[in-house]
Amino acid sequence: MLLLVLLSFVGCSVCAHELVAPGTLASRGGGGGGGGGGGWGVVDEWPIGFFIAGSSLAGVDGLYVRPPSGEPMDAPALPHRCGMRWANVDAPGWSVLGDVHGRDDGGGHAVVGSKGVEWLLVDERGRDRFGSEGGFYLPSAGDDWEHLHRPFAALRAGDRVAARLADGGAGDGEVLEVLRGGAAVRWRRDGAEGSGEVCAARELRLERASPPGPDEGGAADDAEQLPWQVVAIMSRAKMEELLADKRRHDAQVRQALLGGAGAGRAAGLLAGTGGASEGEEGAVCDALLAPARDLLASGQAAAAVAALELVLVADRGCPMLEKWLVRAHARAMHAAHDAGACAPVHEGVCAGDEVRFPADVPGFWSAGDGATVIGLGTPGAPIALRTHSGKLVDTQPSHFSPPRPKLLPGAAAADHYTVLGLGHDFTPKELKKAWRVASLKLHPDKGGDPKAFDRAAAAHAVLSDDAARAEYDSAADLPQRQATFSLADEVRRRYFPERRGFQAFGDPHERRKQRAARDRERRRAEQEAAKEAAARRAERIEAAGHDEL
Repeated sequence: MLLLVLLSFVGCSVCAHELVAPGTLASRGGGGGGGGGGGWGVVDEWPIGFFIAGSSLAGVDGLYVRPPSGEPMDAPALPHRCGMRWANVDAPGWSVLGDVHGRDDGGGHAVVGSKGVEWLLVDERGRDRFGSEGGFYLPSAGDDWEHLHRPFAALRAGDRVAARLADGGAGDGEVLEVLRGGAAVRWRRDGAEGSGEVCAARELRLERASPPGPDEGGAADDAEQLPWQVVAIMSRAKMEELLADKRRHDAQVRQALLGGAGAGRAAGLLAGTGGASEGEEGAVCDALLAPARDLLASGQAAAAVAALELVLVADRGCPMLEKWLVRAHARAMHAAHDAGACAPVHEGVCAGDEVRFPADVPGFWSAGDGATVIGLGTPGAPIALRTHSGKLVDTQPSHFSPPRPKLLPGAAAADHYTVLGLGHDFTPKELKKAWRVASLKLHPDKGGDPKAFDRAAAAHAVLSDDAARAEYDSAADLPQRQATFSLADEVRRRYFPERRGFQAFGDPHERRKQRAARDRERRRAEQEAAKEAAARRAERIEAAGHDEL
């Protein structure tokens, strides 16, 4: 499959841009679309680096950059012949290799695809872990990659090798030392003396591999391990920006784990519980949550959020904490929405705001495109947006124009629970009683306010319906929450950043989820078609029976 990158202007190379969308492929060739009234452009040089995400395998995800000038471009641990190498900045040893030719080291294997070259993801041991078809300046993503089961043949001290040197020399010998992460070796020819000679690893052909290590079989194949998001970084400025974003993310994780500015107040909160001994953790967690639950029961959702954030610092392992954070944020969002207020996600940016992008980022948005703010945010963290084309992205506020100022009311409206005076753990009997009291007090026939009665009736309708209540509790019913990821996902991203990796371009599994949704729809359609066909057969059989009678 050959995908070309459509340009928004004539005669421009894709490499003039900073990013190329996940999974986009471009063949080698000239630069732009040529003359005339528009056209196609192709990537005409190797990217500066890649951003890879979505793999469950440790070491795969992250930013990959070219080695510094002067270091070898070939594979770090295997005698591949390749056009370019990119190294993971956070997982030493993991590399992306482009234009890898088939090896002829005596245990050769066919390359992936039909182009004669392949893309490889190589792990820290030098094993070929994943491969996809080559012949392009950009790799693909997701299940266009495949698991590889190739003999592990990293050169190691003691290996027997046959040399075919660049100067035309040849000979057999033994590896004495592996240098520069495996890109070069010191070896000694048979019959020679001294400390040996140094050559590039690719000039040696392995004759007998060292015995495999205990973990070299690798984990069982799993689609979760594949690189589901691959974004090419086409400029050094964009790479530096992403590296800075990554450092901010890492700092956010460290701050979250250490407790940040609220650590002192949280320590006092924890001390108030009397500490915890073995077997009492659940009781301590309940005691920490009690003030927030009380605030929520009295309709003070914003204050409850603040109280829960202190609990997060005191004991982020509290089992019910994430659930209560979702509830508190959902109720704060409902109260703000009902009152027309702002639910802030960043300084000057609110959930539901409409923003615009002033500059192109190919594959993600064009200059002038609009988007809706949907994500929770913290200082320095990316903000979740849904573009008007439906794409979900995480980006920094500097990438979009600020929204128009809003007139914010002084107070938020009451949410459903507060309207009926109920806590989150109400019983059906308590709901029935609360509705009876409210209806007698507010019914227009009893002299009550019609608007207040309608508000109480709406609250009762939602809280008495399990499905509607679940949507309400997760804020899924709000216009700005119509997204493919939930409020719970956002709460995890904001408060538990250590649970997710650095996601510079939104959900790395978006493509996979879309494909799964299409597959489910296809299976549903096939099942419906099968049922209809069975019904028609039954009708024909029944009709045939009547004809015989």
